[in-house]
Amino acid sequence: MKATWLFDKHPLVIDVKLAQAIGLNEAIVLQQINYWLHGRHAKKINGRLWTYNSIKNWNEQFPFWSERTIKRVFSSLEKDGLLVTGNFNKYKFDKTKWYSIDVNKVSNRLGQFDPVGSDKMAPSDSANLAQPIPDTTENTSETNNNSQAEPDKTIQLRKEIISYLNEKLGTKYKPNASKNKTVINARLKEGYSLDDFKTVVDNKIADWSNSPKMSKFLRPETLFGPKFDGYLSEKRINQKSNTHQGKGWFDGFNRE
Repeated sequence: MKATWLFDKHPLVIDVKLAQAIGLNEAIVLQQINYWLHGRHAKKINGRLWTYNSIKNWNEQFPFWSERTIKRVFSSLEKDGLLVTGNFNKYKFDKTKWYSIDVNKVSNRLGQFDPVGSDKMAPSDSANLAQPIPDTTENTSETNNNSQAEPDKTIQLRKEIISYLNEKLGTKYKPNASKNKTVINARLKEGYSLDDFKTVVDNKIADWSNSPKMSKFLRPETLFGPKFDGYLSEKRINQKSNTHQGKGWFDGFNRE
């Protein structure tokens, strides 16, 4: 049976009705899995196409989400029976999950969908439905819809966050650099505040600044990436802040 509501070729486009029926995040993940199911690396086992990946690898494809969000979306799809999972790994200790889509269940869900009564997707989410979903992290340089102006509040917050980091490190990161925009915008969409960003910067400077091995990770894509929530929640190892040493204390740092 051909899945007419999913697309076989890149770029991937989210079907509006599918997103309304099962949720925007779920539709994004299902579409990406469908992309790999029609790729050359897919495996046909017991008459069904399968693809496999770890949550860490999925996180590289969805850098705008945290691992916790990805786990929650996959769990939701499995619970609804739309996503089928298995383990066909060569070694028993390898717990990497294999994924396939139950086309019939998704089709049935769409057949039962009532656009008027659906509350699965907020109206504000509809503007994001036409975005292509990349198959690699390298192609994910911007998560905003290019046809819409970026909110002034987001732009201002991003500038303040990067300015704070530059002030503490003596660096010259750009708030509009693609990787910086991607990770910061993703965390802002998850509800984190300016103070949360400042806390993470202070915490990790205190923890990493005196370590040649770790100090190289004092950069936006690491600090504000998927592990942001963990950095925010952890207790500071060094209670004496190293964040007031002045501009230029880490001029050897690799800048963007």
